[in-house]
Amino acid sequence: MEKIELQPTQRLIAKGKDITHDIVSCHFDRDTKKYQILFKSGTQWKYNQCNVTIVNSLDYFLKVAALLKTPEPVVETADKTEAADVGKEEESFLEKELKNIDVTALGTVLYSYLNRSAIRTTSLAGTIIYPFGSNRSQMEAVRMALTHNISLIEGPPGTGKTQTILNIIANLIKNKKTVGVVSSNNSATSNIAEKLQKYGYGDILATLGRYDNREAYFLQSHAPIGTFSVDASEIPEKERRLEELVRKLGELLCLDDRLAELRKEKKDLLLEWDYFHKNTDISVPQYIRLRDALKGRKYTAQEWLALKNYCESWREYSKYAYSRFAGCLDDILIYIKTFFHYHIPLTISTYKDVQILADYAGEMFYQGSLSKLDREYDRLCELLTEGRMDELSKECQELSQTIFQHYLNKNIKRTDIAFTLENYKKQFDEFISQVPVVTSTTHAVRKSIPASFVFDYVIIDESSQVDLITAIIAMSCCRNMVIVGDSMQLPQIVPSEVIPQAREYARQMQVHPSYDYVKHSIISSLKAIYSNLPTVLLREHYRCHPLIIDFCNQQFYDKKLIIKSEWTDPKEGNHPLAIVTVRHADRERPCADYKGKSWVNKLEQLKVCEEFNRLTCSGITDIGVITPFRSHANAINKLREDICADTIHKFQGREKEVVIFSTVKDKVKVDEEWESSYSADKRVDFINQSELINVAVSRAKNRLELVMSQLLFEQAPLSTNIGNLIRYIKYNKGEITFQSIFDYLYHHNLAPDRERSLRRLFGSWYASENLMHELILNIIGRDSRFSNFAVIANYPLRNIVGKEIGLTDRQRAFIRRNSHVDFLIYNKCDKMPVLAVEVNGSQHDLPVQRERDDVKQSILDLCGLPLLPLSTRGKDEEQQIIRKLSMIIESGCLAE
Repeated sequence: MEKIELQPTQRLIAKGKDITHDIVSCHFDRDTKKYQILFKSGTQWKYNQCNVTIVNSLDYFLKVAALLKTPEPVVETADKTEAADVGKEEESFLEKELKNIDVTALGTVLYSYLNRSAIRTTSLAGTIIYPFGSNRSQMEAVRMALTHNISLIEGPPGTGKTQTILNIIANLIKNKKTVGVVSSNNSATSNIAEKLQKYGYGDILATLGRYDNREAYFLQSHAPIGTFSVDASEIPEKERRLEELVRKLGELLCLDDRLAELRKEKKDLLLEWDYFHKNTDISVPQYIRLRDALKGRKYTAQEWLALKNYCESWREYSKYAYSRFAGCLDDILIYIKTFFHYHIPLTISTYKDVQILADYAGEMFYQGSLSKLDREYDRLCELLTEGRMDELSKECQELSQTIFQHYLNKNIKRTDIAFTLENYKKQFDEFISQVPVVTSTTHAVRKSIPASFVFDYVIIDESSQVDLITAIIAMSCCRNMVIVGDSMQLPQIVPSEVIPQAREYARQMQVHPSYDYVKHSIISSLKAIYSNLPTVLLREHYRCHPLIIDFCNQQFYDKKLIIKSEWTDPKEGNHPLAIVTVRHADRERPCADYKGKSWVNKLEQLKVCEEFNRLTCSGITDIGVITPFRSHANAINKLREDICADTIHKFQGREKEVVIFSTVKDKVKVDEEWESSYSADKRVDFINQSELINVAVSRAKNRLELVMSQLLFEQAPLSTNIGNLIRYIKYNKGEITFQSIFDYLYHHNLAPDRERSLRRLFGSWYASENLMHELILNIIGRDSRFSNFAVIANYPLRNIVGKEIGLTDRQRAFIRRNSHVDFLIYNKCDKMPVLAVEVNGSQHDLPVQRERDDVKQSILDLCGLPLLPLSTRGKDEEQQIIRKLSMIIESGCLAE
């Protein structure tokens, strides 16, 4: 027999009764398929396998709930019984709610969650409708939600989470399902109610939850939703037409998404081209003669790029073949290539000529790429016009509304019962058939329904802020759940006084890390439990100015967002991004009122008021002032009554035309032993939290102003989110004065052609570079500290060195020979180089090569760029790269 050892959080259920604390031992006989249980009374019983269940319990969460003082407010009411009952709940409302949950109830999401049951899939029931409009990823999200019992919709800011929820609700009502919409706060669910009311469907929703919300709802008169004028006989044909439309529209929406990507690509190209002009001398006579000689030549962007690559590789070949080819082969190759294919005059023979030819080819690459983008853009616009995308979208929504209204007529039960606070639970079947959608906070949802009732679906909105205990309450009363939120926004706040004891409970009870109350929100917990959690990312963003949201897109969403908001050229003095600095003579200081955990900065408060006054005088009224610290926000509010400053936490879910973000502190400590109030496992400075910066930036629709100390502006470390935001703003405003990396240009290199030619000549050397390239990509890809870094292979040294840098004759000659660095690692936010990596073979032991290496080192030293030489015969290359990048991060920012 096999002895069954129960974990501290497990319960033994026999014939529906919890016998965990009544038994001495439990064994299972695999031959007879029976459990043999010895009770403390001395009796021994055998149970068939089907009558015994081992379930995970809520014991750990009950202990944590006892630490949380979360009462439901006591209100004056004629119902003295309920008022008294609420009073009893004051001490530990959540604990009592958990005690009333039956963890053995099969079919609930909670049972699946606690026991890690496989996620179930179901087939679609009829046609999917989109009465509130939709886009490609929203359509995918609705389909996923309707076919899985647990699913996650990740909705970054401005991507239409509410619209998606409304479409899910419409389809569930069409399928005659009941729906609970819950969140950690009432503002999120109120938004759903307001949108339904706006479309004329407000009567299908009841705003319940905490006692005063329920009382307020039933004090109002609520008639059943009216009957819509729809011809039922036409519905089958309309459904068929809708399915056909959705298929066509899906193809057109793909083109429209590509159109948005082209707009962004064009913006990136134009900005980089502008930097290319600043760093390229196009006024020298040789350049002008070459431009005139080649005027009118019709080459593609890729052909110009191939020529640029060839010119920049001219002396690169001889570097590795010097002893065999005496530096002659490269001269022959460049003449043949340029004369016969590009018809370049043979007068080009000096290093300077080849460099100018490379610059001209780069200029023509940008020009050709821009023309190519414009042609593709025009082609897609024509296809979308021919396809009538806007007309089809409108027809799709109108058909969906008609079908939805038909099913409202069919499925909503209209009764004459006058529902009240006192009677609605006693007649809940009639109530829910008339009002199939109920909103509530997560912790109060069970208070809104009879104890035995289970929703068909519960949708948790703003789920990144929903803690596990209140999520469990919601999961206990539904068969299916849709989690809607954004794991890159602020998580729930765990009271600091609860953290130590909650962690101790988790240790004592051997709680699986996936259920750690301190560490997880419901989003992160489900992700930890289910590696295959059905997930859709809403990609299309419509709210913020593209330059504002693109920082979040690059920094936090791995460039997965498709920016649909309108691209407008920033006007002088009215750029959507701005940094306003204050001198740091008056340092930030902790506020005594908050036990030293909140900070204020007097100079920043005054500067915020000054900027607020300037903006209001220019006619802007929709202005938000945000800061990480409560005491700083309160101080700003005291200075001006017309300012409503608040913390970033309180601003989550809100938006303003203009946002002033006051950072308060003048230093960001990368390795500070800091315990955030809402994520105790993250040992980083509070103002550097990814979620905090993401929310702060994405609150601004048209303009974001950073108010910060000059010290933070100048010295924000490379690895910090706030530092990368500063660099992003400077780059996009054209304020980078040092030589930035031409990211667009060098990531369009003809790598396959180059690789084949170099392999053919110098196979073993190039193989080692291939391996090193893969190693660097792996390092920056898997280590979050380096996530803002990218790498380019074989980057010309002359594109790193600024015009004004003082070089010796030897250094200038070295650069003119088209010398490269093997790999250049740079910051993606401002395209600034952070580390050069060289792969050195045995030829680097020769005196002539050692001298060249010394010259290259001296040039990079002048640029302030670290160089890491790695030998092909060495070892621990990975650790050397990691150590070097770590040192760069810890040392702060690179000087410009």
